[in-house]
Amino acid sequence: MDTIEKALSKKSVDGVKSDVDSPQKAISNSDIVESAVTRSRKETVSAERKPSSSANLTAKVGTEKIHIKDSSISPGKKIDSSERSSATKPSVNLGAPIVIDFELLRSKNFIVPDEERSLVKEQFRHIKRSILGKAFNGSQSTNSGFGNLVMITSASPQEGKTFTAINLALSIAMEQDRKILLVDADVVQPSLNSSLNIPRSEGIVDYLNSDDIAFESILHKTNIDNLSLVLAGNKHHLTNELLASQSMKDLMEELTNRYPDRLVMLDTPPLCHTTEASILASLAGQVIVVVEEGRTTQRRLKDALNLVSEHQDVSLLMNKCSSAREGSYYGYY
Repeated sequence: MDTIEKALSKKSVDGVKSDVDSPQKAISNSDIVESAVTRSRKETVSAERKPSSSANLTAKVGTEKIHIKDSSISPGKKIDSSERSSATKPSVNLGAPIVIDFELLRSKNFIVPDEERSLVKEQFRHIKRSILGKAFNGSQSTNSGFGNLVMITSASPQEGKTFTAINLALSIAMEQDRKILLVDADVVQPSLNSSLNIPRSEGIVDYLNSDDIAFESILHKTNIDNLSLVLAGNKHHLTNELLASQSMKDLMEELTNRYPDRLVMLDTPPLCHTTEASILASLAGQVIVVVEEGRTTQRRLKDALNLVSEHQDVSLLMNKCSSAREGSYYGYY
């Protein structure tokens, strides 16, 4: 089958009549093709939730700009990068190493590093090329955010964003000259712990809320080379303000600039579900919105994209696509 490589602009979404008018109309391949316009830029990513389902779809999206008022106000600390890198916090050891169970990965259809070949591994190899190219072949800091800071989100819960984030991180970790830091920034409903069966511990929320917690203490190396994790941490009633703080921006800037070979990936809340996601989108150089075929409605997707700045580099990644051929490593073509 021909690869579905059609770009989607705000104007084209508005131009869909009957499908957009019905909030119950789920997105399918034909819907996307019919709503495409030729002046939009082409890009390609793909995804698969099950061995029998995959496809790809990306889009450069023009959306309304969101203005965050006084985002530098933080209930926690207010220090800049130079202060953070000095002696403001004592030097501490890294967080406890995390051992990821390969059999657990296999049972949940995640990429298994020691597996020679699988459908999901081949698909995410295809997806990551575009992401890595944007992150490292251009400027590390763009008008829309930090180039090697990638945000994975969706319009609504249960559309496969954490599944996508974990598989992308595992795939990028297999690169010979790249490192990946996966951050569970879904501070409202954290998923990395349950998905990878790892115990809860202090994380990004605790770090932003306290001067007494060093970032190194929440940074966990894993038994997979080149892959490190930062967990969400304990819930807090001011997570919105913490993520919008100058401390969060300083942290992201430091993480993306300190190591030129590192990609930082944020698994964030759904765009239409909380306000935290749109705040994090303002920092990201790339925003990947996971779309579930047959479930995500065009109206819901349009609402989600309107929460992202028009200057963002936004791609749509279709998950659970029925057009893939079971048993083919290249079913998304």
